[in-house]
Amino acid sequence: MSGVVKTQWIPQGTAKLLLQGNKEAFSITETGTEITSVSSSLTTIKLGETVKYKGKIPYKINKIKKVDGGYELIVADRTKSSLFMLPMFTGTQDLFLYNTLFVNAFVGVDGNDNCIGLLYRFSGDSDFLKFEQALRSFKDFKEVIDPSPYFVLFVFNVPGKFKDDYRQFIRGKYSNLSHDLKENILKFHGIGPDSSLGQILYKSDKRKLRLEKSLKVSLPRNAELLDIPNIDTETFDKDTYL
Repeated sequence: MSGVVKTQWIPQGTAKLLLQGNKEAFSITETGTEITSVSSSLTTIKLGETVKYKGKIPYKINKIKKVDGGYELIVADRTKSSLFMLPMFTGTQDLFLYNTLFVNAFVGVDGNDNCIGLLYRFSGDSDFLKFEQALRSFKDFKEVIDPSPYFVLFVFNVPGKFKDDYRQFIRGKYSNLSHDLKENILKFHGIGPDSSLGQILYKSDKRKLRLEKSLKVSLPRNAELLDIPNIDTETFDKDTYL
């Protein structure tokens, strides 16, 4: 029908939905610079609400962001632990279902000290059940927590050879990570030293100059090139995801 403005849901991974449509399809409410709700012909979404994609896959909306083509409804951004700590477990993104069922990694899980937590969306698919058994067989596996029927959290002790890396990460000393972990990180994400992560790990002059221009400051020669991890964000909080 001519003149009808259509909107649609598009999953953007396990922790983000795109509510797509042209700008005439939406109205929003804001508090300061924060978008607190977005309305379309499909629905009205408010911060803190849980929406179910296709009526069954829950997304708790903690942030709403305007993007080209609509609005992102965000459960959580990828943690720094997902970038730097998950690769302690040698492998690749494909092996760890990074772009399919993986949600986030954490360096804090309630009741566990010095641990790595890996949060996944649960699937009854036989391949995921085999994957779960594989994780349980890891030397540093500690426990499985089922925070809801839709998620599963695997908890591991920090591998012995990477305990100092864990401490360096907490302090935001990314360039002090060991050679082995740096190599694991690049291999896991399928990237090279000139990538954004590589420039952080190896303190690229190019990234430093770009940051100085963006921030309009002069950074010390020994400055790290990414902000320190926010431990609240890097600790699993079920209220964020459920």
